[in-house]
Amino acid sequence: MKKMRPFSTLAAVVTSFSSTAVLAVDYERDIQPILKDHCFKCHSGPKAKRKVRYDNVRYFKEVIGTHEDAVVVPGDPERSKMYKLSSLPPTSTDAMPPPRRGEPLNSAEKALIRKWIEEGASFESKPEDAPSTTPTSEPDSNKVHTWSNTDGKTLEAAFVAATATMVTLRKEDGSEFNYPVAKLSAESRKLAADLAK
Repeated sequence: MKKMRPFSTLAAVVTSFSSTAVLAVDYERDIQPILKDHCFKCHSGPKAKRKVRYDNVRYFKEVIGTHEDAVVVPGDPERSKMYKLSSLPPTSTDAMPPPRRGEPLNSAEKALIRKWIEEGASFESKPEDAPSTTPTSEPDSNKVHTWSNTDGKTLEAAFVAATATMVTLRKEDGSEFNYPVAKLSAESRKLAADLAK
């Protein structure tokens, strides 16, 4: 049987593989303040620009999805206008917010927006220290699997849980982290789907 590489030799890979963040991004705590500071000036109220409202979750949800008018594509920041336009240099005519309407997002704010979209653009509250409620009593709950992402990097970790957009893995030290399903290799996506059954 092939010997698994110890986690200590994968420290650099673990960092890049998990995007250095264990906690999920919380919309109310992390995203809403960014939108309030940078976007509400144009995208709030009944006269919101291009009918895109960020000040009201009900209306915001209408521009989230994979449809033609979507501003946010859950799990895919590169296809999400909200992330793409806010990441443009301020000199670009398409940059959001326009220079005359507000300050551009800083790198930390852009990273939060990106991570929120990668995690599925959820509006549900995620308490920081909420214990995992996913049952882990199955025989395979501590079995270590080799996972790979679309960049070809690998990581050995136990499977904890999976949703349509996120997989939760457990490292050897017991810590858990979430990773976007969209960034897993096809083989690892299938593994996550099989283990989630």
